[in-house]
Amino acid sequence: MDPFNPKLVGNSAKSSSVAADVVLVTHEDETANYTDLAAGSPIIFRSSMAEGVNRASGILVRGVQTSSENLAASPNLNVAYTWAMDGIRFCTLGAIEDAITPSEALSLGSVDILFFPVGGPKNFNEEKRRITIDRIRPRIIVPMSYSGSYSGVPVSNVVRINGNSFSITKAQLPTVTTVYSLSLR
Repeated sequence: MDPFNPKLVGNSAKSSSVAADVVLVTHEDETANYTDLAAGSPIIFRSSMAEGVNRASGILVRGVQTSSENLAASPNLNVAYTWAMDGIRFCTLGAIEDAITPSEALSLGSVDILFFPVGGPKNFNEEKRRITIDRIRPRIIVPMSYSGSYSGVPVSNVVRINGNSFSITKAQLPTVTTVYSLSLR
């Protein structure tokens, strides 16, 4: 999801160094569309062409263009993606700048694990984050993109993960929305 350009953040990752079957680009920005990072021949969904239902490596991926209820918000194109694996429904919001609208929430469908931008974009403030979480109602929130902390996620249940990954089954999903805060590398 949204592969970063390592040169922009002082990272030494090399082109074709991350194994991937599918790459999701939510918005066209040099911090999120460096598809050269992916090794092999992954299927790439780009925000400008990925709206609707698509299939990749046996997985149905739905792209939903996010808009703005506020006319003052940026008109930048952003596509949120949902997909399911092993009975768990995932969603990434990308660089969303306004709260998810009710119709966008319906298009996204039920979400078990939400990859949620924190620390930015600047227009996506605490109130918009709260509205988005209320409309999507995920079981797990994984802070992403702009900072590694759960700061700014209006949820009181937090599980700190010692590392940068975790495994979970559908039966292990929490009954109340819980933030899973991964350690930074």
